[in-house]
Amino acid sequence: MRFLSCSMIYLFLVLQLQTLLVSSENIINGSIPVGESLTASESQQFSSSWRSPSGDFAFGFRKIQPNDGFTLSIWFDKIPDKTIVWHAQAVNTTTGLVPEGSKVTLTPDRGLVITDPRGQQHWISSLPPGSGSVSRGLITDAGNFRFLSKDSGEDLWLSFDHPTDTLLPTQVSQFSHDN
Repeated sequence: MRFLSCSMIYLFLVLQLQTLLVSSENIINGSIPVGESLTASESQQFSSSWRSPSGDFAFGFRKIQPNDGFTLSIWFDKIPDKTIVWHAQAVNTTTGLVPEGSKVTLTPDRGLVITDPRGQQHWISSLPPGSGSVSRGLITDAGNFRFLSKDSGEDLWLSFDHPTDTLLPTQVSQFSHDN
């Protein structure tokens, strides 16, 4: 009886470990397939995001007070104030923010596209001409959002190449070589 009990416990632990490893593999991969989207919603301010494998960074919409609008951002997700380290500057708005219900979608031909609830486009990531199509997106543990090429798997676009007001430790500013 004792042998059966130990065998059952061992089997349970092996199954739990296997489940944990499969879940970790998905998290470590951290890739976002083309066609995925996020919606700006006050009720899902922090839960509707794509997280880096470690969970240190998140990518999604953040509500900006007191303007009543949202910005597509990357932020430190493990600290209480969720400090923004990168954001897209929406066009066609006076504040640079988009309204609730706006959506960002990862597309194969244009990368990220933000549209408002009426379908008006407010921001698009600029892919280099002739660069090919996006196979997936990836939010890294360094806080960099990347698009990978369908053909070569190389980077087509990096949020690090489009800095806003914060530089992260592994990010090199395009202005640092202008001296």
